Amino acid sequence: MTTQFWIQIIAYAISVGCLYGALSTRLKMLEKKVDIHNHLVERMYKVEARLNMMEGRLEDE
Repeated sequence: MTTQFWIQIIAYAISVGCLYGALSTRLKMLEKKVDIHNHLVERMYKVEARLNMMEGRLEDE
């Protein structure tokens, strides 16, 4: 096998590694955004539950 073949294989390996790194980084960023969104949804659920409870108290008075 020639030197040119091995250089080409190394170049492909480096490009695949760079692509994997970029995709992995982007995926971690998206996971963080989803976690923030899910936390917000959980908090809003609790706020709505408390609001319904308070509305019930006001109606009873």
